[in-house]
Amino acid sequence: MFCRFCGKELPEGARFCNNCGRIADVMPLQQAARRRPMAWFKFIIYFQLFANAACNLIIAFMWITGLHYGESAELYYETCPPLKVIDVIYGLSCIACAAGAIVVRQKLAHYKKNAPTWYIGFIAVTLILGLISSVAVYLAVTFASEGYLEIKLAELMRYAVIVIAGVCFHIPLNYVYFIKRKDLFVN
Repeated sequence: MFCRFCGKELPEGARFCNNCGRIADVMPLQQAARRRPMAWFKFIIYFQLFANAACNLIIAFMWITGLHYGESAELYYETCPPLKVIDVIYGLSCIACAAGAIVVRQKLAHYKKNAPTWYIGFIAVTLILGLISSVAVYLAVTFASEGYLEIKLAELMRYAVIVIAGVCFHIPLNYVYFIKRKDLFVN
């Protein structure tokens, strides 16, 4: 049982909260979770974050090995040496994001106090890392290859639109969703 005012765990049968001193008006965490629809939360912890981790590992492998350039990887790396460094750094950041997805999933699944903040921060960091990588690749190819290689600005802009949409819609919607359920995250 948890105090509905401060969120601290209460001993069984307590009449007052040991932390805030209020009358123990308690509700079990499972009962509190049933009060609101939790389908999105379940989707996040049972599918989205695991899928995100798997996709990040695949992307990391592709970027570290240069597979995302297809048959032209060696040409890109010979013509633009900074590109290999950018690809490896982004690949390593994808591995870190995969680990972060699992950490955030565990925090959410165990109703940790700051888990929604971690989740929203994770979304923002993942989107921004992708955008930074895209900009770095575009700049490296544009300036270091002296025009021999071409990466279309439209591809960069498409990813920028995805990031802006994520920041403008996905993050605020999740913020509102979790604010309405903040009383659940008390552990």
